[in-house]
Amino acid sequence: MDSFSVEELFHPFSWRDFSNQYFEEKVLLIKRNAPDFFQNLLTIPQVDEVLFSQQVTHPSFRVVDSKTGEFPDPGTYTQNGSTNINPIEFCSYFTKGGTLAMAGMHRHVHSLRKFCNNLHEKIGHPTQTNLYLTPPNSQGFSPHYDTHDVIVLQIDGYKSWKIYESNVELPDKTMPFQKEGFVPGKVEMEFILEPGDLVYIPRGIVHDAFTTEHSSLHITLGILGYTWGQVLIESTLHNTSKEKEFRKYVSSELSKGDYEQQVDRLLHLLRDDLLQRMPLKRFSHQLKQTTPSHNIGHLEKLIRLGNISSENLFIPTMEGVHASKQGKEVVLTGNGKKIVFPEFCELPCSFLANSAESIKIGAIPGELDDQGKLVLVKRLVAEGLGAIV
Repeated sequence: MDSFSVEELFHPFSWRDFSNQYFEEKVLLIKRNAPDFFQNLLTIPQVDEVLFSQQVTHPSFRVVDSKTGEFPDPGTYTQNGSTNINPIEFCSYFTKGGTLAMAGMHRHVHSLRKFCNNLHEKIGHPTQTNLYLTPPNSQGFSPHYDTHDVIVLQIDGYKSWKIYESNVELPDKTMPFQKEGFVPGKVEMEFILEPGDLVYIPRGIVHDAFTTEHSSLHITLGILGYTWGQVLIESTLHNTSKEKEFRKYVSSELSKGDYEQQVDRLLHLLRDDLLQRMPLKRFSHQLKQTTPSHNIGHLEKLIRLGNISSENLFIPTMEGVHASKQGKEVVLTGNGKKIVFPEFCELPCSFLANSAESIKIGAIPGELDDQGKLVLVKRLVAEGLGAIV
């Protein structure tokens, strides 16, 4: 099965169209009349396979009463007092009018994991995928807003949506939605998502969705972005750990001039850190460190390494990896890795780190002989940085 490309997500719009005209600004509805558009991303049999071949747990997997919006007792669909989902009992709620909510499906389905990983690289923010299977004539959640942006991908069936007037601008976790006493504004948009359709809803936009005579299966792709507030907080915490000025006690007896002088010193340190984009670099490093690999087939590659020769083609997969000379060593860094080679590997490492084209192993430039090139290539394959054709 071919993978689903990030660049396809907003087709016929380009990614730049989305970024410039809609991101964090307004709703984008895409009607495609292409029911198989997301078939390389997720299918119902894949959901079945997760439920009946993997151990999934509550509260990531839970039931929502489609009439009341409440959550039934998880003990009725978990096993023997544990948090492990009983798939038969869990699925039975669908026939009783319950919405099956399955959070973090990218942890269970390889196509979703690969898509989210690629999306991380594209936008530089964490993402997640939650799945909702809603029976006919049901509503999963009443009108509400989210504190992160969502992109809804309709996989199967149909769902009716309403977008309401809202005066909340770009809320984050410090501004959670309060259900009690909430009254939505006037309806601004109404539409039906069919298989292959998409709607992007920025955080703070009030919405709800319901099914009529058809059931619905959709993915809610959440963008858990880093805000400027988080950047400032991260920089402050980082500087507090290394700069004494941030760790001094605040004195209530400081004169106005001394107080302003200390504020200027602290802001100067923060400004240097921010202008070098260090918080963004640290966020990026953390994201790469916590992003699980989607390199399926890696074990088979390792098993077959013993049979390769200098005539085999090698394909480097080193996007985001950089080669640098450090003393008498060459160091590959990036994507959460730090791999050290002898200095005579500088030219082949630099060449491969800047190439995405296949090359005959014996033709890799540098002073290494064929045996040395084989050793280098085997190490890169073992580290997930390339593949043998």
